[in-house]
Amino acid sequence: MSTPEITSVSFNIKSPDGNPRSYDLSKKTLVVGPNGIGKSAVVQAVALAVSGAAEEVAGRAITSDPALLMSLAHQHGHDGSVVFARVNLSNGEHCQWETKRDEGRIKTPIHIRPRWIIPHTSKEHSPHFPLREVREVLTGSAKKARERFLTWVCSDLDDGVVLTALGADVDMFSELTVGCDDMAPVDKLMQAVSAADKQARKLRSDAKAQTSLRDKLLSEVGAKPRSEAVLAARDAVKEAQALHEENLREAGASGVADKRKLLHDLLGKLRAEEQRLLAEVVVADANIRNLEQSETLEYKGSVGAVHALAWALDEDADGCPICSSPVGNAHLRACHDFYADKVKDLGAQTKKLQELRASRQRDKEALSGARAQILRHESDLEGLPATMDSRSAVSVDDTRTALAQAQAKLEALNESATKWHQLTAAKNLVDTNYALAEKFSNFKRLSQKAVAKLLEDRVDGFCQRVSGYLPDGWEFGVMVTDSGRDVFYYGLFDGDEDARYLKVGLSEAQRVSVLVAMCAVLDEMLPTPLSVLAPEDRGWDPSTLGSMMQALREVPQMVMLTSTVMPAKEDHAGWTVINLGGAPPPAKARMVAPSLPPQAAPEAVQVTPSLPELPEALRERYDASSGRARGGKFRSLKRHVALFITENGIEMTLQVLRLAHPVLVVEDGTSPDDLATTVANYLVPLGPQ
Repeated sequence: MSTPEITSVSFNIKSPDGNPRSYDLSKKTLVVGPNGIGKSAVVQAVALAVSGAAEEVAGRAITSDPALLMSLAHQHGHDGSVVFARVNLSNGEHCQWETKRDEGRIKTPIHIRPRWIIPHTSKEHSPHFPLREVREVLTGSAKKARERFLTWVCSDLDDGVVLTALGADVDMFSELTVGCDDMAPVDKLMQAVSAADKQARKLRSDAKAQTSLRDKLLSEVGAKPRSEAVLAARDAVKEAQALHEENLREAGASGVADKRKLLHDLLGKLRAEEQRLLAEVVVADANIRNLEQSETLEYKGSVGAVHALAWALDEDADGCPICSSPVGNAHLRACHDFYADKVKDLGAQTKKLQELRASRQRDKEALSGARAQILRHESDLEGLPATMDSRSAVSVDDTRTALAQAQAKLEALNESATKWHQLTAAKNLVDTNYALAEKFSNFKRLSQKAVAKLLEDRVDGFCQRVSGYLPDGWEFGVMVTDSGRDVFYYGLFDGDEDARYLKVGLSEAQRVSVLVAMCAVLDEMLPTPLSVLAPEDRGWDPSTLGSMMQALREVPQMVMLTSTVMPAKEDHAGWTVINLGGAPPPAKARMVAPSLPPQAAPEAVQVTPSLPELPEALRERYDASSGRARGGKFRSLKRHVALFITENGIEMTLQVLRLAHPVLVVEDGTSPDDLATTVANYLVPLGPQ
């Protein structure tokens, strides 16, 4: 696809009144104005619309956090308005990022973009803003910067070149890069170097642990036990076990008589209980039968008479309903009351009958339980062996002690044999691990030599291409080795012939210019649609800014520069200039460089072969935080900086820090204490409470 360009930007971030602003852009745009007028807002709006992230927000180098980005909105979005940034592209597409507060909660941002736009995420930088990756690489450790630089300058190498550089270690290279077929050849090489280093360190760590185990076993193990002694100890344990079990059986026989007597006593009690329960059941059966007969004859007749007499009374009859005798109504009522009372008495008998039946059932269940226990005890009694006298003169305690001693001896022999086995294995493993570790280390050393050779072949060409995007007279250089050590320094060459050296302590304007030029070359090597270079404003002077604008006219990417000063009119060619500060002050005419005084004698020039190495604690920048943990980290980093200044001087410290942290801003003439405070605040920024 053809590379589209950004034609305009609209946004309301950093707006003093919340109203949106719009500007036309071109492939080369310069935004000019005094501090605080909103130059950075233009650049941040472009970055936010395209990638969903922006630089230099609330002290963060780059962020996509909606809460932090909301700080760019008018009144921090509390007025309920939508905060947005939008860019229009030359192919008719557009990118837009927007969000708002909804009842105090910041809504998830909406990011509209073409499918080919890759947004910024927590795991990878958006390729559309290459300065982000270049800054991170160059501000990291020298090792990581060197490795990443290799992948940049050797990105077009094929497998054959890499394998030729490795020579005889192709087999191990293939082993260490299994599953990396999709990687570029140079990335596979770096993967192999890293994997070999990890394997060597792991094997040496394992060998060290096995050596400790071996030394411990050597101090503990005695004479190696003979196999005959182990077998004899096993036989002794078996014999002692058999004797102890026999003694236990004989000792158990003396208690049979007591158990037999106990069972006889229990059987006697249970049989007496059986007879008592059986007698109660028989009596209950007889009582129940009598009551059942009474219930069958008399109760049923009385109930029938009550019903018949109740009918006659209801009909107001004078004759008996049973025999039809004319007895009169009073006689019928008297008979009804008589039989009604009788039914009540018979009802009480029925209740008693129910109680007798429940009691008989309980007795029967108890009787069944007693008989079951009798059968169980009779069975136990029949299973008892006949009593006998003990034939052993040895006590159970004696045979138990003998068995324990035999087992202890066998365990000691087995433990000694196990330690000897572990000792032999540890010795073999130590030798094997050290041999393998040395093999991987050799591969790593040869691979690093291959890396150095590849870098040597490619660095000069890369530096020449970068210099082509720098102002006239600027020569870019990179140092990847120093006195046999792997290093990574970048800068501009200075000095004449014999006194020529790589100046790494660049000014902010020089450093930004170099970073932009590097990104331009990287885009040529690995082209990306819609690549935007937007370096931060670092105090351009009109002359340097004009020279940089002339050099960047040929850069393939879109470039956005911000400046507080206006360059000379002749430097505007090819650039769109957005003047946010009204009529700019007239640019100072460029002055011819004055002639330099005679140079000092060559022997008086001291060329430093390399910069001192920055302590590990000062190489990385930490996430923003607050509270006690942040205070402790701040004080620790401040001490580290103060010690480094004491050892190397403030000027050397400034050079090393600016090389490691290009974004760090330090005013000239800063005192050592202020420098330590500034660096510590930069490395551990203060976050929200």
